[in-house]
Amino acid sequence: MRKTFKINFVEGHPMISDGDNTIVVDTCSPVTFHINDNLHFMDEEYVPAKFFRDETLLRMWDYTNLIFTTWMGMDVLSNYKLILDYANEEITFLTQDEPGIEGEEVTLHDAGGVYALQVDGWMYMLVDTRSPLSYISKCFTMSLKYDKTQEQFYHGVGRFETPVYNLNCDFCGRKVKIPYGNLPEALDITLMMAHVSGILGHDFFKNFKIMLDFKGGTATVANQ
Repeated sequence: MRKTFKINFVEGHPMISDGDNTIVVDTCSPVTFHINDNLHFMDEEYVPAKFFRDETLLRMWDYTNLIFTTWMGMDVLSNYKLILDYANEEITFLTQDEPGIEGEEVTLHDAGGVYALQVDGWMYMLVDTRSPLSYISKCFTMSLKYDKTQEQFYHGVGRFETPVYNLNCDFCGRKVKIPYGNLPEALDITLMMAHVSGILGHDFFKNFKIMLDFKGGTATVANQ
């Protein structure tokens, strides 16, 4: 089974509609929150989380100032291949038996239930379909001048202000310029301890059409 959804980007957050549900797609969330006790999606039934650590659906509404029925995390997303086509504002969900896309295949690294890609030949960056902004560790930007500041939010942190740097990024031989912010220190240190240098968000993925196969451990970047 495969189903393509039109993405509505609201303040950079990718939101899709499925029947009565408005869904935020978040590959950096381990769990799914939903307004009801059960979630029907892609002909399957899922039981969403009531809370995770100190997070709830209500808190996600408060953090983002957005209204949605569902915050879809990896407990649901990992069951599918995802084709992200942000340039055309589309996301396609495929069951494992469906063929994907042709292109250059790279490793999608399991980082404890969330996943990372390697950029610039050596840096591991978490894949975050939800985040409007990408992030890089402060240790790489300490000597650089930033272009502006932005207010953002992240799981377990809430709202914070970050400087934004426009930096070059090399992925699969393609060089693109990405706006990167800095995460709050506690989260930055946690990622570095896991040998992760940052997070790839909306401004990264809009440059590529890419398929994420979580169970297969691969990402396929479509040929240009």
